[in-house]
Amino acid sequence: MNAIIFSPLLIAADLGSQNGTNITISDGDRITGDTADPSGNLYGVMTPAGNTPGNINLGNDVTVNVNDASGYAKGIIIQGKNSSLTANRLTVDVVGQTSAIGINLIGDYTHADLGTGSTIKSNDDGIIIGHSSTLTATQFTIENSNGTGLTINDYGTSVDLGSGSKIKTDGS
Repeated sequence: MNAIIFSPLLIAADLGSQNGTNITISDGDRITGDTADPSGNLYGVMTPAGNTPGNINLGNDVTVNVNDASGYAKGIIIQGKNSSLTANRLTVDVVGQTSAIGINLIGDYTHADLGTGSTIKSNDDGIIIGHSSTLTATQFTIENSNGTGLTINDYGTSVDLGSGSKIKTDGS
């Protein structure tokens, strides 16, 4: 007796900008920044500012692309106090005409776990983290030009990039 077994195909979805306090993205999905924040700048993923924590799960192999041809491109902006961001093999690629940032962790006590093999590319700043927040990742890559690869601000903020991580910058 012969049998053929077909596994269900995982089809990645193409999504626009994501905004909210609870965001879950399926493995392999692609997010393209197509919505402007209140300042008129395109973003990929953003949590609201304030005391409401955000829970952002970007799964495995998710891509966030933001190209703002006239302004400030923002990849992932986590603003809510006590928010969390989780991802594995995440790719963030941002290009802005006036400025760009890959990930900005500005909510108080935010925790970001970018798993293994994530990559942040920006034509300006890679990652800015502050306000007693934490970032962990291994085999992590930041590539940027014209800005800073990794900025760590404020007392109590910590970053652990584990083994095999690298920061490549043509900026500062």
